[in-house]
Amino acid sequence: MLLKYYHYVQLICLLMAIIYYKPMKERSLGLLLPLMIIVCIVETSAQYFKQLGLRSNYDIYKIWSIACLLIQFAVFYKILRLSKQQRRLFLFLATLSCIFMLIDLFYISVGTSMYPTNTMIAIEHFILSCLLLVQLFMNDEAPVKLSVHPYFWFAAGLMLFNVCHLITSGLHPYLRDHKIMLFGDPIYRTIARMANFVLYSFYSISFFLCSRYKATLPQS
Repeated sequence: MLLKYYHYVQLICLLMAIIYYKPMKERSLGLLLPLMIIVCIVETSAQYFKQLGLRSNYDIYKIWSIACLLIQFAVFYKILRLSKQQRRLFLFLATLSCIFMLIDLFYISVGTSMYPTNTMIAIEHFILSCLLLVQLFMNDEAPVKLSVHPYFWFAAGLMLFNVCHLITSGLHPYLRDHKIMLFGDPIYRTIARMANFVLYSFYSISFFLCSRYKATLPQS
């Protein structure tokens, strides 16, 4: 079975992360390289779960959920401009989110593809993405051109991805029960693939711009 088209975008994104790892690290996005390695391994394994002797690929995607949660929080912690008190609150909420996700994945939603905490994490990451974009837009001390700023593409891709996730999660029972199709597949799967395509395309642009953007950014 050939990989879906969005898997190729993920592989290209991984290649971009390897090529531009040094400037990414200088701009506090270096953790996205191990994330892309995990993403590509998980997505490929999930496609061939039967060949691996697994009954489903749900457990494989748990790895993706945990990795995304931890790494995305770590990246936002580095690049958001937060006061000392705000950083303490951020760490507290991130720790609670990790605890809730682990309980949900391994005790509540065992054997299913629907993880309630994934929706909670999507909301949190959407809010953090919006906050980052607002900080970029409202930075009067050092005005930036958003279209060439690596943080803009990182935040915009994550924001659009999480919007799609929230919509498909909320409508999933209706779309599933009414068997609504798009391009020959259930519409929620097609939307998820399109969201992945956009996310990793935006990530690739962000990685490339890390080597071009000259403004002073937080260091790792």
